[in-house]
Amino acid sequence: MANYDRQLIIVLLTDGAQDAPTLAQAKALNQKTRGETLDSEIVTIRPCAQPACTFAAAGVEELRLAVAGRLRVSRPITASTRVYLVGTGNWQHRTLSGCTPEQVAAVLGEVKMMAVKVISIVADSLGRSGSALVQPELAASIESFAALFHRRLKENWQIQTVVQARVMQVTVVLPPPGVKSDQAMPALGQKVTTVEGETRHHRPNSKVKFLWEGEAQRAEWAY
Repeated sequence: MANYDRQLIIVLLTDGAQDAPTLAQAKALNQKTRGETLDSEIVTIRPCAQPACTFAAAGVEELRLAVAGRLRVSRPITASTRVYLVGTGNWQHRTLSGCTPEQVAAVLGEVKMMAVKVISIVADSLGRSGSALVQPELAASIESFAALFHRRLKENWQIQTVVQARVMQVTVVLPPPGVKSDQAMPALGQKVTTVEGETRHHRPNSKVKFLWEGEAQRAEWAY
């Protein structure tokens, strides 16, 4: 049995220079080769031009349709779905593409996102807290963007799910220059971390998982 019934990749843009590489990584995630076919689609959300809102209405509406199974994948989000959040991470300021944990949780709540199987954040170091040392400790992740986002989902929107994020710089493997993205590439879409110039897939103690045990939030290494 497959781990997930479908996949949704939500891309948070900034209307800045980082948007092109962010979109390229989302596309690679969407085209990743898997043992079993997994319905997957990408929704992009841009910042709102008006001070009264956080995200542009067109992207929010597209996300609403995707959650309901009325966009490119004709099945709604379920408890067996995987969701990716892709954007630019700032672990010191605890933001994803300039947005706070409360703002990102709110857009998911507003479009009626249910408690999916996992929300995986693909952005640099958002499992790391602003007080973490050079080598992040698991205990120090509890005040990270990912931990706060995990709590806000439950506290503000009653969405009780698992959230995962890296404590290091993370990138998605893209096609080499001149190679079409639809060609067979075993590593395409893999998430890799870089430490002191060394890039590695599934690096130990690099990905933290936040989950609930009753009313208590708990952190553990995903790997």
